[in-house]
Amino acid sequence: MAGFDEKSIEAQPGGSRADAIKRHYGSQIAELYTAAFTVPLEAAREAERVIQSTLSNNVDKDVQQKVFMQEGEAAARGLRDAIKAKVVELELERAQALTHLAEQIEEELAPKGATPSDIIAASGLNEERVIQAADACAAMPEEQADLTLRVLLASARAQNYDQAVWHCAELLGPETEMALADLDVCAEEVAPSIEDLEAQHEAQIKEAPSGMAILAAAKEDINLLSSLR
Repeated sequence: MAGFDEKSIEAQPGGSRADAIKRHYGSQIAELYTAAFTVPLEAAREAERVIQSTLSNNVDKDVQQKVFMQEGEAAARGLRDAIKAKVVELELERAQALTHLAEQIEEELAPKGATPSDIIAASGLNEERVIQAADACAAMPEEQADLTLRVLLASARAQNYDQAVWHCAELLGPETEMALADLDVCAEEVAPSIEDLEAQHEAQIKEAPSGMAILAAAKEDINLLSSLR
């Protein structure tokens, strides 16, 4: 797997980084699904190359047509398999990107500089006391308030105090609120197995066309199949 380019996936200022990742990969996967509809014509072009390079013009037209359809079907299967493989690769990259984002956000939210006693003290507070302590940060210098709120946020998250979590996030600012929302999105994305992805997209990607469908696609293109007309 090639991996993802983090620099190429940027959210709008103040926007959701998780949504930006999902849009980035979603659009590429959608393009591949669309490309599956061009398989008959692409397979016809490949079959035509085989006909032109391997068969003499003296070969019976029916034989040429049979070879054309066989080669077209083989090419179509290969093209479809390549599309499916690329879709699976992108799905895995998307999961990897969201996992990386979650790790990055956790690092951003961590109360760097807090002492063990700070963390222990915050962990002993109930939800109401966490909210009260967060409100008290308004009277503190900005740097101290920021660290205290991050300690309280970490404690609230660890104890599943949802109201306190979002109260602390609101006091820390919109970026923290968005970061928590992004974590929720990342958590919803269960890391898929390759087998599950292959089975999912095998059912969803347009089936490889038959030899007759490939022949029909060729006959609709004036640049193809001149030897079989």
